[in-house]
Amino acid sequence: MKTKIKKNEIIRKVLLAVFLAFAVALMGCENSDPVSPMQAPESLSTQNSPATQQSLLKGRQSSRRPGQQYPIIASKVFKFLPGSNFYKGGTLMIGRGTGSNFHVNDGALVPPDSIPWGSDVTITMQVDYDEENGELLFTFGPHGSTFLTPARIRLHYNQLGVDKADLYYIDDDGNYIPQVPDDINFKKHFMDIYVHHFSRYALARSHR
Repeated sequence: MKTKIKKNEIIRKVLLAVFLAFAVALMGCENSDPVSPMQAPESLSTQNSPATQQSLLKGRQSSRRPGQQYPIIASKVFKFLPGSNFYKGGTLMIGRGTGSNFHVNDGALVPPDSIPWGSDVTITMQVDYDEENGELLFTFGPHGSTFLTPARIRLHYNQLGVDKADLYYIDDDGNYIPQVPDDINFKKHFMDIYVHHFSRYALARSHR
């Protein structure tokens, strides 16, 4: 009887020793990981944090949209209505995400001398980006077009990546003349101006 009890004790001790050895080996493997979460270098532990991602996003927002190609040109044909003897109005959208557009009311358009009265008029809108000076340049055609009631030009400056922008009229000699927009939306980053004829305009980053 004593011999049987002694054998059982030996078996239990052997099993316990095997279990302890296995546990120690397992713990050693876990601790051998070269970079544990608690010991990760700062560059690894923060590069994907929400704060870092937000900082990177702000950096992207501070410049113009990646991949945007300039110039951007759009056009729209404004039809003459013989029965009414005037030109139909409408809106020309520049498209491709800039948001800028031109709108003229029915009967307001008067074509330039180069286009006979009664011929359809193709109005163009072109946006250029001066990367060196951080400016958006807006050109409209055909030159010489006038409007009996003011046409609305909406200029978006979201491509500049700023909250405020300054508006300039560019004269025939290339001089920049500061302008005050008729309306401005700081939240959506656009300005409205009402014009009786086409001119060139520039939007630049505001330093105020």
